[in-house]
Amino acid sequence: YSSLSLSLSLSLSLSVCQGSNNKLSLLGTVEDHYQVLQKMYSNCTVVMENLEITYVTEQYDLSFLRTIQEVGGFVLIALNSAPSIPLENLRIIRGHSLYEEKYALAVLANSNDTIGKGVKQLPLTSLTEILKGGIKVSKNSYLCFVESIQWPDILNMKSRPAINMSQQVPPKNCKKCDSSCFNGSCWGPGPQNCQRMTRVICAEQCSGRCKGPKPMDCCNEHCAAGCTGPRPTDCLACKDFQDEGTCKDACPRLMLYDPNTHQLAPNPDGKYSFDNYVETDHGACVRTCSSGSYEVEEGGERKCKKCDGLCPKVCNGLGVGPLTNVLSINTSNIDSFENCTTINGGIAILSTTFNGDPHTKTLGMNPAKLNVFRTVKEITGYLVIQQWPKSIPSLSPFENLEVIRGRIKTQGAFSFAVTHTPITHLGLHSMKEISDGDVVISQNQQLCFSKPEHWRRLFKSTQQSIKMAGNANSETCGAQNSTCDEMCTDEGCWGPGATMCFSCRYYSRFKQCVPSCNLLAGEPREYEINKTCMECDPECLQKNEMLTCTGPVSFRPSSDQCTGPDLRDCKGFKSSSLPMIAAGVVGGLLAFVILALGVAVLLRRRHIKRKRTLRRLLQERENALPARENSMVLRYIPDPTESFQDEDFQPAPGWKEYINQSDPQTPEMINPVYQHPAAPPRAALQPNTALDETEEDYLNCFKSLEPPEYLNTSHTQLLFSPANSLDNPDYQQDFCPPELKTHVNGLLPATQNPEYMGL
Repeated sequence: YSSLSLSLSLSLSLSVCQGSNNKLSLLGTVEDHYQVLQKMYSNCTVVMENLEITYVTEQYDLSFLRTIQEVGGFVLIALNSAPSIPLENLRIIRGHSLYEEKYALAVLANSNDTIGKGVKQLPLTSLTEILKGGIKVSKNSYLCFVESIQWPDILNMKSRPAINMSQQVPPKNCKKCDSSCFNGSCWGPGPQNCQRMTRVICAEQCSGRCKGPKPMDCCNEHCAAGCTGPRPTDCLACKDFQDEGTCKDACPRLMLYDPNTHQLAPNPDGKYSFDNYVETDHGACVRTCSSGSYEVEEGGERKCKKCDGLCPKVCNGLGVGPLTNVLSINTSNIDSFENCTTINGGIAILSTTFNGDPHTKTLGMNPAKLNVFRTVKEITGYLVIQQWPKSIPSLSPFENLEVIRGRIKTQGAFSFAVTHTPITHLGLHSMKEISDGDVVISQNQQLCFSKPEHWRRLFKSTQQSIKMAGNANSETCGAQNSTCDEMCTDEGCWGPGATMCFSCRYYSRFKQCVPSCNLLAGEPREYEINKTCMECDPECLQKNEMLTCTGPVSFRPSSDQCTGPDLRDCKGFKSSSLPMIAAGVVGGLLAFVILALGVAVLLRRRHIKRKRTLRRLLQERENALPARENSMVLRYIPDPTESFQDEDFQPAPGWKEYINQSDPQTPEMINPVYQHPAAPPRAALQPNTALDETEEDYLNCFKSLEPPEYLNTSHTQLLFSPANSLDNPDYQQDFCPPELKTHVNGLLPATQNPEYMGL
């Protein structure tokens, strides 16, 4: 919150006043009623709620109404006999709240036929916009000109407003509108009282209001009530929000996206929305905190703070929510205040509270029900008591009430009023503040213990006032010994006894004034802070003729040499090692897993390296044999771009089927990964090449081979035994034949001879 003083000053020097919601109620006497109106609306430009002008006679000056330009709720002009209601500068009625739920302007019964007087003229010459709601004009015997008004030009016809004109015929002595008035519509005689048209005369291009019939006369879309030009700064009133003279549909946001930090950052030009205006202070202008937060004062500013756990219970009072149109506390609504800490709205205890209301068929309330208010600490609106049971001598049900905010006032001016009650003392010993509004305590003939200066110390503004009259005088109170307790200071008290003091002369203990604290003797032992007695902690060892403690345990060293309230703050405290052991075990397991993975990767790399060495040696030996396209040797040599495993290599199958064949085409070989085992010349091998056991065993099988012979061989038998089939992919044979006989010339016969194979 920023403190909701409803005399909020805006950038355009507009003075804002709250307004009222009294309907047709008379506030005391007619004189009192007028004084309330004058105080409420003097120097007021914008009425936030309702403008209610009632019970005004011809003897009173109403010139203070000429400053009013805007009304947030409805305008009620009723039961007046003054000849004119001077609202010449009223431009717009917003209709946030409506009279009888449908009228933004109600002009009712403004005549006194007994004396032959009443309202004759209603000069609303500047009124050009009613945003929401209709109009009702009824029983105004002397009112002229109102039947000539073109209401469709003023009302928002899209919302289908109610128009109730029960005026039968205008009075016979009414004058006619000036001939210069458009369509003969006026608020009074003369050209200065002609109705100002801002809609029906507009060109088709205009979407809203205009200042004339030409297309160039259209107003900006954010304007209301008309304009003086096409810009949003030329509006006579704003449809939505006004920011330093410019009409807008929304206020500048409080947070903007910062592309550099990728975060939301405060907007230096951000402003809070407050009704149809904005406020630049860093405080939310709201009357109640939203759900899940509560009201708190920090740094002199009232703010909404998020609840830590369950929030204090906030209940709707009179004038808010379901109790908007309820006049008093009664049997039908008293139970809704049970266990409430804050009441958002007002509390009114009237005669209908205990006597019942025959019109609504509401029974009288049992006075014991008033005890539900003992939990209440704050009332955001008002507290009005006009009747009280004799069985309760004080306002003790409100003994824990600390603050009355006065954001909603009764009769538009009073936040606390106690009148015509039999109480002997107020008993509000917890009261600390009355934030706004005046105080009235009158006609309580038995009331003592109350002086005007007592209330002034509770006020937050110098504009607040206290009115006291008709209460028990000091002589009567002295004769009854109705004086403050000796434990109280001269500031006074709320009633008899040491618990009712405004402030204690010596010390206080649990809201009761006492002569001393139990520092050295007595039970329980105490210590003193700011003249308040506080109990020592039960763990403190009680001492005689010595101080048992000097403060709370959490703020002093103890016998265990502790420096704070937690166990870790004590000397010699050793934290448990279990968390460290658990952390060590987890860390060890993680290290073992990482080490095992490292070893596995190393072994795998070594295995792969050995395979690659074997393939390289085989390829070097194969390169020693020249090959032609479609030769059998090439068929057994795999694609060097393809990867293969050890199991993919298979020794050569038996070649019996291909010996001495007459087919000129070399038959297809089934094994695609066959590699020719012919050893390359020893000169081709690197002398320093290291071979492992697998490679050495494999290559030793070729050491007995000698250079090949040519085609004319005399061998009569094959070197290899017959194979089952070369078409069998699973077929394998020992690559080195068990018996290898060389030719006399050192060459192999038949298919072992490369030249025989067409190479």
